Amino acid sequence: DVKPFLALPLEGPSWYLTPKLAWRYTAWELDDELAAANGGEDSPSRSLPITSLDAGLFFDRQVEIAGESFLNTLEPRIYYLHVPYRDQSGLPRFDTNPMTFSWGQLFRDNRYTGPDRQIDANQLTTALTTRLISEEDGRERLAASIGQIHYFDDSRVTLNRNQPPLAAGRSSWVADVGVAPTDRWTINASYQWDPKERREDLISLRTRYLLGDRGVVNLGYRYRRDLAEQVDFSFLYPVNREWSLVGRYYYSLDERKVIESIAGV
Repeated sequence: DVKPFLALPLEGPSWYLTPKLAWRYTAWELDDELAAANGGEDSPSRSLPITSLDAGLFFDRQVEIAGESFLNTLEPRIYYLHVPYRDQSGLPRFDTNPMTFSWGQLFRDNRYTGPDRQIDANQLTTALTTRLISEEDGRERLAASIGQIHYFDDSRVTLNRNQPPLAAGRSSWVADVGVAPTDRWTINASYQWDPKERREDLISLRTRYLLGDRGVVNLGYRYRRDLAEQVDFSFLYPVNREWSLVGRYYYSLDERKVIESIAGV
């Protein structure tokens, strides 16, 4: 599986533009049993171009909040992706699965892991990010982002023959917020809203507190529609320079059972 590419990064003080052309070639060599299960072909292959355009702008201003000076940014971004359709129903599937839909997925050229499937696409991502950066120490105190994919055509490549294509239209809205109110506290939240079903796909909340120089406490909650609702608590507590206590409690609320529990030194 190879994917050489050519990219031309263009940028200025307040903008960037990166056109990119990649070519993905994947080939398999199957033994007789796998070839028979794959329709009789023992050396299938797939070859296709992948073109994308990533562009963004940077706006910034100085603001004062509670007597502290911040740099406030506004960062619109677009990402266009075009991949032609190739019939891949006859290709084997060894280690390919759908990726979890998230902020990063808005800017990837494939929604599957592994080389066994490459999506076809004619889509545009629009996104907006704003940040508050402390003028005193350069720390990012707030980062908030929202984005969505517009699918101009149905995406026909699927994992299985009987799976319906991804219909044209708009993806769920994806929103991410990260807040650092102090040097020790960090709070992150994610939210996904499906405009077709008019309900949330994902709610995620994560908090972290730093203990001294080396300790940390984490607490998280995660809900994904029709899949899971979970809470997660973990910590590392340094007793001295050589020894630390560690623990984790990972619990499924919908299944009412412990997924993982750990305690150790």
